[in-house]
Amino acid sequence: MVDLYNAQSKKCKINLTSLTELPDMATTYSEVKKYGEQAASILASHRQKLYEVDLENNQVKQSADSFARQIHEEIQNIKSKIDSLSDNRVSLCFAGVYSAGKSALINAILGYRILPESIKSETAKMFKICSPKPGENVKIGFSIFGITSEIEWNSAAQCFEFSKGPAESTVRTEIQQVMNDVKESRSKQHEQIYKILQHLNGHQDGEIASEITILFPIPLDSEKVQFVIYDTPGTDSNYREHQQILGEALEEQSQSILIFVVKPDGLEGEGNNVLLDHLRKAEENSSKTSIDLGRSLFVINKANTQTADARCILQQQTIKSKDDDTLSIKLSDKKLFFISARYGYAAKAVTNGIATDEDRGFFEAGKVTLEMDVVPTSFCYRQNRCATSENATGKMLEKCDSALAEAKGNGDEPVALSICAGLYALEQEIMQYGEKYATAVKAFAIIDSVDRALAKLANRAKSLKDSNQEQISGIQRNIDQLNDTITAAIAEAYGAMRMSSDAIPISTLKELKLDPETLNGTIVGHTKDALKRRLKGWFFGLGRVEVKDKDKKAVRSIIDSVFKDFTDNFRSFRQKLLEQQRDSFMAAVQKAISENGEIS
Repeated sequence: MVDLYNAQSKKCKINLTSLTELPDMATTYSEVKKYGEQAASILASHRQKLYEVDLENNQVKQSADSFARQIHEEIQNIKSKIDSLSDNRVSLCFAGVYSAGKSALINAILGYRILPESIKSETAKMFKICSPKPGENVKIGFSIFGITSEIEWNSAAQCFEFSKGPAESTVRTEIQQVMNDVKESRSKQHEQIYKILQHLNGHQDGEIASEITILFPIPLDSEKVQFVIYDTPGTDSNYREHQQILGEALEEQSQSILIFVVKPDGLEGEGNNVLLDHLRKAEENSSKTSIDLGRSLFVINKANTQTADARCILQQQTIKSKDDDTLSIKLSDKKLFFISARYGYAAKAVTNGIATDEDRGFFEAGKVTLEMDVVPTSFCYRQNRCATSENATGKMLEKCDSALAEAKGNGDEPVALSICAGLYALEQEIMQYGEKYATAVKAFAIIDSVDRALAKLANRAKSLKDSNQEQISGIQRNIDQLNDTITAAIAEAYGAMRMSSDAIPISTLKELKLDPETLNGTIVGHTKDALKRRLKGWFFGLGRVEVKDKDKKAVRSIIDSVFKDFTDNFRSFRQKLLEQQRDSFMAAVQKAISENGEIS
C-alpha cells in the first residue's frame, strides 16, 4: 500500500523504517489451541478446589456439587470444540435468484455437470456436496419417507446401486428405473448423477427429504482445508417449500463462506429481497461461526454479456431490497468477481475429456470472445475487485495475468479460457481464503467456547447465589429473632431475680442464716454460751474467778471456732442458693425460647 501511494503521490512520500509481521494463521491457531487447553485445565483445578472445602451445611454442599457439574460440562464443551475442529472443513454456500447460474457455477468448479441446470426454478432441494474419504465410493444420500437411503457407484458395473433404503417403495422403484435407464444408455458417471439428481429434485418434500448429499471429488480440496458445497433453491421461487429449504440451509451453516451469485441485470428484485431477509435472520440467530456478509464473495455471472465499461459500472452498484433500505449490499465494499460459468465449464470439460459437442462449441467460441483484447467482452477477471484494497486487487490481477501468460506459453488453451472466464480467480480466492478462514474460524470457535463457558459459569454462580439468598435471609431472620428472644428472656429473668441494692430480702437472709433471729441464736448465742461455760468458775459456790492468760487464749479460740463454723456454713448455703438461682435463670430463658413459635 505504501508503494502504491508513493507511486501515485507527487508531493509527499512515505518512508517505511520498520515493519511488524503478524504470525500466520497456523501459528495463531496453535497458540489459541493451547489457550483452550489451558483454560480447560484451569477450570478443572478450580473445580477440584470445591471438594477441598469442609462443607457441613447440606444446602451449601448441594450448591457446590451443582456448580462442579456445570464446570465439568463446560470443560467437556471446550475439549469437544477443540476435537471437533480437526477436520478443517469450510462450507461454501451458493445462494441467489433462480437462473443466476448457481448450479452452473458449481458444476464449473467441480469440472463435471452433476447438478441440474435450468432457466426455471429447478433446484427444489438443497444439494450438499463433499469429497469422499480415501477408499470411499461416490454416493448419493437422501431420505425416502423418512427412511435413510443411499445409492453407491459400482466401478465394475459402471452404474449406481442401492446400498440403503426401504425394501419396497414406489419411490424406490421409480429411482431404480432411472438408474437402469442411464446404465443402459452407457452414460458416464457424472451424467448418471445428473439424471438421478434431476429425478430426485422433482419429488415432493414428503417423498424425498429436502437435503440430498452427494459424495463427489471437489478439486479445491487440499490437506489444509476440505470444502462442503451447498447449492440452495432460487430465492425468488414461488414455492413455499423452496423458501423454507433456503432458510434452513442458511441457518445450518457452520464455518461457511457465502457465495452470492447474481446476474448483471439482477441486482434488484423480489428474489434478492428474500435472500437479504434470510441472511439478516441467519445473522441474528447464529454466532460468527455461521453466515457473515463480511467474509462473503459476490459473483456476477454471465459477465461475458457485458462490456468492460459496463462491468466497471457494476462495481459501484448495490444489491437492494425493495421493502427495506437497511437491507442492501454495496458491491464496492465486497470481494467481487466477474465470471462466465458457461465458458468456464466448457474449458474444464475439455480438460477432463468429457466435453459434449455443445461444450466444444462454447469452448471454441470462448477462445474468440474472451481471449482477444479487441473484443469488448473479453477478460472477465480484469474488473474483479477486492473491496477497497487496491493492493489486494492489483495482486489478484497480476496473478491472473501471470497464470494466463504461462498457460498461453504452454499452449494450454483450456486453462487459458478458464482464466479469461474468471473461474480461475474465484477458485484461487476460495482456496486461499478457505485455508485462512478455516484456521481463523477454528481459532475463534475455541476462544468463543472459552468465553461462553466463563459467561455460563458466572451466570450459574449468580443463579446459585440468588436461589440461596432467600434461605440465607431466612436463617439471618431466625438468628435475629433468637438473639432478641434470649436478650428479652435474660432481662426478664434477671429482673425477677435481682436483689434490691437497699436491703437483702429477709427470705434470702434466712437461707444464708444471716437474719437477726438466726444470728442471735448462732453466732451471738453460741459465743455467749461458750464463754460463759469457760469463764464461769466454781469455787465452793463463790462464783467467777480471775481470768488468766490461758483463759484469754481459750476465749479467742472459741470465737475463731464459732466464726469458722459460721463462715463454712455460709459458703455452703451460698453455693446452694446460687446454683438454685442459676438453674432457675437458665430454665426461665429456655422456656422463653421454646415457647417462641417463630424460631425453628
